[in-house]
Amino acid sequence: RQLFANSPTMLCELDTTEFQGQLQRYAGVEPRLARERLDNQGPERAAALAGIRLVELNEAARAYFHLAAADGSATAAWRQAQAIVAGLLLSDLECVLAGKTTCGMESQVRFPDGSERHVLWQWAIGVPGGTTARHIVWLVDLTDMRRQEVALRESEERMRFAAQAAGFGIYAYDFESGKGYYSPELLAAYGLPPDGTLEMDEDLV
Repeated sequence: RQLFANSPTMLCELDTTEFQGQLQRYAGVEPRLARERLDNQGPERAAALAGIRLVELNEAARAYFHLAAADGSATAAWRQAQAIVAGLLLSDLECVLAGKTTCGMESQVRFPDGSERHVLWQWAIGVPGGTTARHIVWLVDLTDMRRQEVALRESEERMRFAAQAAGFGIYAYDFESGKGYYSPELLAAYGLPPDGTLEMDEDLV
């Protein structure tokens, strides 16, 4: 419990006892159709219908969901966090219905303020005792990294278009693979066809 509370990783604990029983309703139902039925109910109602209840969040997760120390299960902020975390679990119903004890993926999540975030998540089933079922869900926000990837890709595309318009040759060297890339314009400057190669990586670097 202390490790859960003090972990720098966002951790959420869900009571899924009722959810485990509700899964019988979806036995034999295609996961996509089961998910659509829940989606049509809206996030908070879907979590309630599925029987998924948020029990606890560690400090890192509370900060992420903007939950104050006094915010408990009766507050709107808690219900919104519950709907988001439960939605992640429900988004992988195929894995759940297959009876696997751990699943995860990257998902795009819409928050109550209208923002969309990229979240890498994984859950594992744990039964601490008795008949109470628990899912522990950990979250990693990848939004900034995905935005940087998009910005880098757009920057590279703009550079390539500008170079092509100006007729400039481009040479790029991958230090990990030790291979170089030559643009068609550069190859043409050496009198080579577009699929030609230059044996001059070391000299150019």
